[in-house]
Amino acid sequence: MKIRGFEVCKGYENSKIHLPERKTKNSVCYDIECAEDTVIPSIWKTIFENFKIFLSGSKNYLEIKPTFVPTGLKSYFQEDEVLLLANKSSFPLKKGLVSANSLRNYRK
Repeated sequence: MKIRGFEVCKGYENSKIHLPERKTKNSVCYDIECAEDTVIPSIWKTIFENFKIFLSGSKNYLEIKPTFVPTGLKSYFQEDEVLLLANKSSFPLKKGLVSANSLRNYRK
């Protein structure tokens, strides 16, 4: 019986995907990488373009939509376990990247 782990999804067998692994015995996190290069468009460019469209009187706004980043992975865990995908803590500040289901780190 499989306890927990990762497998490469069908269609990504030849993509040289590195399966995540724990680096130390008590590690709680896995580093997961993208299966392919992905360009994430600037939300600010879209916002400013929509503002120009608004000022021109048109209502044909550009759509703001999420960018999906394929991992090429599938995971399996026990019934009482969960896998959460979370940004590295520096990403939102340094790169302005957040996930749609972001975990929030509140500091006082």
